[in-house]
Amino acid sequence: VKENLSYPKILIITESPKGSKNGFGKTLDTFFYGWPKSCLHTMYTDYQFYKEFKNKRGFTFCHVPQHRGKRYAVTFLLGLKPEWRNRYSRRWLNKSLKEYRPEIVYTMFYSAECLKYAYWVASCYDAKLISHIADDPFGEEVDEEIKNIIQNSNDRFAISKMSAIHYNKMFNCEFKVFHNGPTAEFFENRHKNRSESKKFLIR
Repeated sequence: VKENLSYPKILIITESPKGSKNGFGKTLDTFFYGWPKSCLHTMYTDYQFYKEFKNKRGFTFCHVPQHRGKRYAVTFLLGLKPEWRNRYSRRWLNKSLKEYRPEIVYTMFYSAECLKYAYWVASCYDAKLISHIADDPFGEEVDEEIKNIIQNSNDRFAISKMSAIHYNKMFNCEFKVFHNGPTAEFFENRHKNRSESKKFLIR
């Protein structure tokens, strides 16, 4: 990371967190390689990663969507849970992020619930929203709320050219293709291994 560069504060909202041992985690690691930790925070919605990430700094488990049962209403109203029946808690959000105020909300998602929450969080902080569709959660018909979020995103990404063409038509707005390329570590290790392979011994 170059000291003279200015990095905006980014909040990642996704199902599978950056650093998880799957395609999502590896992709996010690549996208944000070298980004200052002080300018990056991740909210993840999938409980299966809670044990692994609960004590890691810069990560927050965000249970969205939560169970719709009435008994969860109290914890939501007290600001102990982020969501209940499609309503979101500003108190929980403020408590979770504390002084961290994102300038950009980046969501890489495969569920409509994750996208909706990212849109709401971005509106709370007047932050730009970048929507990255990792897997299609929409089906043949898309409701107006989702269309509005996608069309009002500051930027939109798809994982392939075919996906971008499909979403361009579906939402009537431009999608860019964002591939998961290799990190700098890949090239460094590859160069190192190649150099070592050229060594030979005279016996």
